[in-house]
Amino acid sequence: MSNRKGASLMATLYQRARLLQGLLDTREAKTGPFYVDVDLTERCNLQCLGCLYHSPRMCSDFRANRTDMRDLPFEMFTRLCNDLASLGTRQLILQGTGEPLLHPQLVEIIAYAKQRGFHVTLLTNGTLLDAVRAGELVGVGLDSIKISLWAASAEQYERNYPGNGGDTFHTVVDGLRAMVAARRGSSAPRVSVYHIITKYNCGQLDAMFDLATSIGIDGLYFSPLCDPRGSLEEFMPTTGQQCRILGWLRSARPRLRAMGLHENIGQCLLRYRTPKPLSHYSPCYIAWFHARIRLNGLVEACGRCGGRAPFGDLKVSSFSDIWNGPAIQAFRRQTMTRQGLARLEDRCYCAMCYYVHEILAVHRHFRWLRPLALARRRGNAEGVA
Repeated sequence: MSNRKGASLMATLYQRARLLQGLLDTREAKTGPFYVDVDLTERCNLQCLGCLYHSPRMCSDFRANRTDMRDLPFEMFTRLCNDLASLGTRQLILQGTGEPLLHPQLVEIIAYAKQRGFHVTLLTNGTLLDAVRAGELVGVGLDSIKISLWAASAEQYERNYPGNGGDTFHTVVDGLRAMVAARRGSSAPRVSVYHIITKYNCGQLDAMFDLATSIGIDGLYFSPLCDPRGSLEEFMPTTGQQCRILGWLRSARPRLRAMGLHENIGQCLLRYRTPKPLSHYSPCYIAWFHARIRLNGLVEACGRCGGRAPFGDLKVSSFSDIWNGPAIQAFRRQTMTRQGLARLEDRCYCAMCYYVHEILAVHRHFRWLRPLALARRRGNAEGVA
């Protein structure tokens, strides 16, 4: 299995076996999460049109669930790392409902995570990258950095990032070049571009390909634009445009591989093929191998719950206690069936699921054991009764 951001889940065979063992139990995970997304800050210097949290077009619950906290406290992060290390988690993805490079202790956060043995990926809009910051990130041992870039030209950048002129586009491109240069021939951190495809930039996919490859980056990742509850309908590609997008992605995959670039086109195509809520295709196994940490300490299954389905709070409980606590166990039991998952769709936005690739990979292996697991769950319920 590989995650939606193109990096390996780095799960060992032992972890995968323990994952299946937990699924058979139907309640308690027998291994820690394979990887964890950590929000670092709510502050952001952009208003990307498709952002769940800062877009001026966004009218969903995601904007309504903002927190009073601005940045994840360093002490909370260190406690989280210690707990995750004890559970065997190996990968952290540092992101945010804002721009992670605005966190005042970002370098210390990465340094501590590396000290505890984690593979660390940083997601950023790239506007604050320069030679000095790039050198700091290389020096502290960052493993991977993904720069979100929705445009291949200054003109397109202005359209996707309201209030930011073409100069900001050139700043991001210069930051990408600075990251590549700062490695001084090393392979770390892996430098990649993450490109969201919209109605207005889908005609520039070749230009994005040319731009990214000319910089000398290591990977180019694509994602369809998601439209939470109709907030971004204006920016969704038409049916004809989507057909052309799919054709372009299929043709680009061998070109990227021939150039030695990492890509996620298989996962991207799968998301286009599964536009309906996840319950139309599969149960949900996300809470068995992944967690999302909000900067106010709330622990969730993923970023699509918008703060409405927390399993616990790191301000009052350890992650180890939350990971197999009553709230997450109830969530796991409910989402073990498609019918149970469908009942959560009023509070969790599950259409065009970010994690569908991993979830379906688990389902392919576990579906043969599900009848046994569900029978065991019924037996346990009858025993309690």
